Amino acid sequence: MTVCSVPAALILAALSALHVYWACGGTAGLHAALPQITPRAGSGPAFQPGPGLTLLVAVALGSGAALALLAPAGGTPRLLTLAVSAAFALRVLGDFRYVGLFKRVRGTTFAHWDDRLFIPLCLTLSLLLLGAARPA
Repeated sequence: MTVCSVPAALILAALSALHVYWACGGTAGLHAALPQITPRAGSGPAFQPGPGLTLLVAVALGSGAALALLAPAGGTPRLLTLAVSAAFALRVLGDFRYVGLFKRVRGTTFAHWDDRLFIPLCLTLSLLLLGAARPA
C-alpha cells in the first residue's frame, strides 16, 4: 500500500456508505447532493435517481475503495485505479451545465456545495488515486 491508498479507500468507503443510506430512504444531505435545474425557489432536481441507481453508485464507490488498496500490487487493479482517477478528474471539469468547474447553472444549493466541497473532494480523490496507482 502507498501513503495515498488508505485515505482514498476511506473516503470512497464513506461515500459508498452515504449512498447506501440514501438508497435505503435517508434524506439528510440529499437536497444539496442533487443538481437543481434553476436557482429559483422550488426548482426541482435535474434528475431523481432511484434506489437501484443509488445502490449502483454505492457499489462503484466501494469498488473504487477496494481498487485503491489493491493498486500498489500492479496489473489490472492499477489500470482500473487510473481509470477511476480519470473519472474523478472529469467530474471536476463537469458536464458544462449543472456540475463541475464549468457549470452554467449557479446560485443553487447544489452549486454552492459543488464549488466548496464536491469539486475539491473529487480533485483530492483523483490525486490520491493517481498516487495509489503509482508504481512503488
